[in-house]
Amino acid sequence: MNKQIQFASAMLALSLVLAIYGILVFANAEKERDLQALQIQMNLVADSRLEAIEHWLQGQYAVLERSARHPPLRKALEDMSQLGASPDETLRELLSMTVERMGFLSRQTTGYPSERLETGLEGGLALLDPQGRLLASTSGMPPIVGCAVGVS
Repeated sequence: MNKQIQFASAMLALSLVLAIYGILVFANAEKERDLQALQIQMNLVADSRLEAIEHWLQGQYAVLERSARHPPLRKALEDMSQLGASPDETLRELLSMTVERMGFLSRQTTGYPSERLETGLEGGLALLDPQGRLLASTSGMPPIVGCAVGVS
């Protein structure tokens, strides 16, 4: 009878070890499944954000392209280029309105302290003649170095 009790105890211990091993395998499988589901969801979110950013960029380029193809603006730029005239306040106003339409905000207009913003994020819009000389720019526009411009 002693041997039967030992055998039963050994079988109980073995079944307990197997049960714990099964629980651990099941838990790891569920963890991997949940992780894969989370990765799929994150990929969907990232893809939708990428699509939204691309759509926004296309809208920004569309505003710039419409401005660049605007016949009165092109005529004024050609006249200024031929006359060698200095930047006109009208061009600055046009750039300011374009910047406002595009939703562009500079550090000056946001009011954020410069230490809260990353360096190198300054920007603006500029109008250049076909030779790449600056005609007009918005405030906060960094210097333009080595710019080759082609008018189409």
